[in-house]
This record gives sequence, C-alpha cells and structure tokens, in this order.
Amino acid sequence: MAGPGMDVDCCVLVKSVAPLAVLVLIAALLIGCASTGRTPSIGTTGSMPRTWTGLASYYGYAFHGKLTASGVPFDADAMVAAHPTLPFGTVVRVTNLKNGRSANVRIVDRGPGRGPRAKGVIIDVSRRAAQVLRFINDGRVRVRLEVLSPVAARVPTQLNWLSSRSGGESFDRPLKRAISSARCA
Repeated sequence: MAGPGMDVDCCVLVKSVAPLAVLVLIAALLIGCASTGRTPSIGTTGSMPRTWTGLASYYGYAFHGKLTASGVPFDADAMVAAHPTLPFGTVVRVTNLKNGRSANVRIVDRGPGRGPRAKGVIIDVSRRAAQVLRFINDGRVRVRLEVLSPVAARVPTQLNWLSSRSGGESFDRPLKRAISSARCA
C-alpha cells in the first residue's frame, strides 16, 4: 500500500497490470462467444445427430462483408453457411436431393432467420454454395446435411480475424506499445 512518504512507480504498476488486462479482455471475448445453451431447434434428443434432411436457402450479396455471428465478415463467394446450432467452423456436406449435387460448407453464422419464409429451412448457404448446388433459381431446395468435421477451431478463427483487422497487426500490440512508452511525471 502506498501512503504518505512512500514512492510508487506508476510505470511499474501499469506494466504489471497490463498483461492481466489483456487476459481479462481475451476471457471476456471468449465468454461472449460461448454457446448460449439453447436447445437445438431441429428436434434432437441427447447428442446432436450427424445428418438432417430439410430445406436449404441461400443468402447473397446483400449480406456480403457484414459480420457473421462468429465474428468473421460474410463472403458470398465462399463456401460457407449458417446453421442454428452447429459450432462455428464445423464442415458440413450439403446434398441437393433434387439433382444429387453436393458441396462442403463451413458454418460461420447463425440462421436461418425466423419468419414464414424460413419454415422448414435447416441451413442458409452462401450464394456460391447455392450455385454449386444449382438451386439459385429455385431459392430453396430439399437437402441432406452430413457433419464431416464436428468442431474446427472456432476461437482461433475469431482471434485471427481480430488480429487482421488493422492490416495484420496483433490486436494487443497497440496496447503493449502504449504501455511501454508510458512515462511517469
């Protein structure tokens, strides 16, 4: 404790608290990205099934560049999709039951959105995936989903995006620079 007649080196204090502040920031980010604990909306009991059958729709360029629920910008030209419950990073094979074409997509968002148009839709794929599956003109199509890789690295994807926000500079580097250049009066 500092009191009358005791000197406190504020630079040492700031430098010793900074790593803790970075850890608290990362912990808050991870907690914010954690699952909400809601039950799957596709009628599962116990563990998640590895296959589903239902409708697929697609979302296109109106969402291009906007942030997804996983924190990465949506790319309408990438092989990505939105699913209500599968962990981010999961790779899923989507098979168009009308023509037999299939495509592998990575879950990067939550969806489909609610409303009458979403009734029966179990996955929203990117425009590019819809082109590969050949249902752009139909808008929706009956599909089978198969989980290929249960959980890919969700958090590193989000942290990589954070670190690339400022031209590849680590998101904690500006904080470290500010702390190292702090001068006490």
